[in-house]
Amino acid sequence: AAAPATPAPAAAPSATAVPVAAPVAVAVVATAPETRPAALDEGVQDKAPPLASLKDSPAETWAQLSGLWKAGPIENCDDMLPAGLQCVRFPVATMSDLRLLDRPGLVQLRDGDVQRWVVLGALDDQRVVLRSGTQAWRLPLAEFEKQWTGAYSSIWRLPPGHKSRVFVAKLDDAAGRWLDEQLRKIPEAQGATYDERVSSFQKVHLLPGEGRAMPSTFLLVNRIVGRDEPRLR
Repeated sequence: AAAPATPAPAAAPSATAVPVAAPVAVAVVATAPETRPAALDEGVQDKAPPLASLKDSPAETWAQLSGLWKAGPIENCDDMLPAGLQCVRFPVATMSDLRLLDRPGLVQLRDGDVQRWVVLGALDDQRVVLRSGTQAWRLPLAEFEKQWTGAYSSIWRLPPGHKSRVFVAKLDDAAGRWLDEQLRKIPEAQGATYDERVSSFQKVHLLPGEGRAMPSTFLLVNRIVGRDEPRLR
C-alpha cells in the first residue's frame, strides 16, 4: 500500500556547523507501523516553566526519551546497545533537520546564562511540545528557535542482528548488509556497488559521509523504509 507523501525535507544534519543546501523530497518506498507521540494538546500546558526551574539531569532526559522507543528507562547514552538502539548527537542542527529526521530527541535550550536539556516530543507547523520531568508545555516555533542552541540528540534502532555500535558500516558486517538491502529498494540510491549506492543516497539528500555509511544515513533510511520508531509529527 502506498504511504502518504513525505514532506520535502531540507538540509540534512551534520556533526559540524557547515551549512548545506536543501535536498530533494524523500521517496517513501515501504511502510510499517510507527510509534506516534501523544497528541500535541494532550496533558500539555500553554505556559512554559522558567528554564532555571528545570532539572538539568541527563539521566532523566535520556530515560524519558528511551521510553518512546519502548526500551526505557535507559539513563545513559552508552547503555542503549543491549536494547538494539544507538544514540546519536548533532552539535549543530536546524529546524529543517528536525523535520527531515522526524524523531523525538533531546534539545538544549538557553535563557541568558541558563542552559537546560529537555525532550522535544512533538512538532507541527506552528509549535513544539517540550517535556522535562513531569512538566510538558507548548512553545511557538519562533520562541523555540530563539531558545534552542541547535544542539540535538536522539536515538535510532540498529539493524536486525547487529550488536555493536555503528561508526561506519561496511558490507562485511550485519549493519552494512542490511543497509545495502534497503538501499536497493530506494530509487535514488543508484549504483552498481554498495559504496556507490551509499554515496548516491547521501548526495541526493545532502547527508554527510562522502560515501561512508555513517549513523546519519541509517537515521534517514530507517524513516524511509518505515521502521517502527517514534515520530515527531
